[in-house]
Amino acid sequence: LKKAITFAKDGDTILLSQGVYYGNFTIDKRLIIKGKDETNPPVLDGKGKGHVLTIHAAGSMIENIKITNSGHTMMPPLTIQWLESGIFIEADDV
Repeated sequence: LKKAITFAKDGDTILLSQGVYYGNFTIDKRLIIKGKDETNPPVLDGKGKGHVLTIHAAGSMIENIKITNSGHTMMPPLTIQWLESGIFIEADDV
């Protein structure tokens, strides 16, 4: 998925087959990312680290995708724990 996002052009659609895609993904251009199979959607799994999907591009769309296993961040020395989200949006009109 990371390669598909990297090589996609602004406005492209990325169709994901069912399966598990591990990692943390960032969308920095207007993309549509959608799962092909509505009955068994693909899974984005953050492996317990950070935001699973961060969106910086206005006009992006995510459809028929399951997001799991976002993480948390410890901020020493204060031991403040921040929970990360499955999808973190830093754009208007998403």
